[in-house]
Amino acid sequence: SQQFVSRVHCSTPGCKLVAVSPVLTRAYNVGPAVLPRRISATQIAVELLHAQGIKGLYKGLGATLLRDVPFSIIYFPLFDHLNKAKQDSLEERAPFFHSFLAGCVAGSVAAVSVNPCDVIKTRLQAMGKGRNEENYNGIRDCA
Repeated sequence: SQQFVSRVHCSTPGCKLVAVSPVLTRAYNVGPAVLPRRISATQIAVELLHAQGIKGLYKGLGATLLRDVPFSIIYFPLFDHLNKAKQDSLEERAPFFHSFLAGCVAGSVAAVSVNPCDVIKTRLQAMGKGRNEENYNGIRDCA
């Protein structure tokens, strides 16, 4: 599907023409272009179910919980504490800007805290392994 092209220089400055290799322009190479099929998340899930069963859908669950549970343990109490910091009474709502900043700070602290766990989860769940990338046998091996 890749075409080899060579650049042909024009006499005017900044002009570049592209000439296609003559082999690729022969009559038998001309025809309807094959467009790559778009793959949806549903198609991936169905293929995964057929290939690996229900266990394949839950691959990486432990690593995801390793990231999400500490994130929630850090985020929600920190947000609540920061959001209530300037309130005079418990019934009073914090101003929007104060809640927004409390959420930004709590989210940032929680995300930075669980980043190593997120890297482990991402490496374990990577679909396309590169030529020189390692395959892991679980959370401990990846860590």
